Amino acid sequence: MFRPLKRFTPSPKLAVATVAVMLAAGGTATAQSLIGSKQVRNNSLTSSDVRNGSLRGKDLRNRTVTLGKISTSARNSLRGATGPRGAQGAQGTQGAQGAPGQTGQTGQTGQTGPRGPSNLRFSTTGGQAVPTCAGTNLTTCGDLLARTLAGGSSLVQAKLVVDNNGGAPTSSNNRCGLVLDGAEVDRARNSLGANASAGQNEVVALTAVVQGAADGATVGVRCTEQGGEDVRVEDVKLTALQVESVTGP
Repeated sequence: MFRPLKRFTPSPKLAVATVAVMLAAGGTATAQSLIGSKQVRNNSLTSSDVRNGSLRGKDLRNRTVTLGKISTSARNSLRGATGPRGAQGAQGTQGAQGAPGQTGQTGQTGQTGPRGPSNLRFSTTGGQAVPTCAGTNLTTCGDLLARTLAGGSSLVQAKLVVDNNGGAPTSSNNRCGLVLDGAEVDRARNSLGANASAGQNEVVALTAVVQGAADGATVGVRCTEQGGEDVRVEDVKLTALQVESVTGP
């Protein structure tokens, strides 16, 4: 039985060897005419099939070999020498100044301490005759009762009973009042009836608010008496109370 012969396909190595023999026997022209790129299978030739140093740049088409297909060591060998250091860059702009720190919180105001004790000054006297002091100007009369004040502001009050011991009514010019260091701070009129008649006596109340007085200033109760009259005062009381502050006119 006849069997067909198998098709013989030469290996790449055999092809290269054949080319070498033909080059040796018939020259380069004969080899070039026998073997071309079609006779070599793709990816069949390896680096071991090419003699070291036999390929030159002129044997390769421009841009046919890329760095992606070259080993790291080969790529590094193709790298050029390091160039000289470039000129120093310009100095950077200075950064903006930071925002100022936050202002510290203001300390809390301390609590007001308790108020000190009030300074109360009190004086009193029994009955006495009023010295003659004509007219209506109390600043020229003498004190019937006086009291010194503490410095600052004080509430001054006085109370007294004015009595007419004469047989005729007193003058309508008569006054009783408070005098602080030569100045009137309050006054009240006292026109009394004749002795043993209605209106023979009356109660007089006096009040003054003193501000900014010096420590030791004197306030006194005074009354006028016209010539020929017989006026008396009884139960005279004088009170001076120091206060922390004064509100009002």
